[in-house]
Amino acid sequence: MLNRYKTHQKILTHLKDEYKKHNQENLDLYAFNSEKIAAKVNFTITKVEAALYELKELNLVDFRKDGEKFKISDSGIAKEKTNFYREKQYDYVVARLKDLALFTTSILAIFSFMITIYKISSDNFESKELKKRINYLELKLEKQKSINKTGK
Repeated sequence: MLNRYKTHQKILTHLKDEYKKHNQENLDLYAFNSEKIAAKVNFTITKVEAALYELKELNLVDFRKDGEKFKISDSGIAKEKTNFYREKQYDYVVARLKDLALFTTSILAIFSFMITIYKISSDNFESKELKKRINYLELKLEKQKSINKTGK
């Protein structure tokens, strides 16, 4: 869940490294299909393909239909050098943690409210019981006083 952009950065880094190793004119040497990229960056093929197509939509990688291979574009090299997706990953994690903190705070506030209501209702019940007892004792005392007055 929190590794949303980790795949993107690893793919760009791998493609840039391969691009640097080989001559730019020889496209076959640094263009890879998704299976080879997945094996190199240690992610599942589905994650890699999803990330590759997102990168393709942003024009960070180029897609060659013959052989279905991907290669890094110039803008992809620039994004990789600035660690764009590493920073975006950090921002994504911070945003998810803020959401979690907000959710937890809300749950704690509701829980605290419920405990307060329960405490108030139990205090009210106890005070009603005490009032009944006091009334009963007052009546008993008055009865005793009246018996004492008539008995003298």
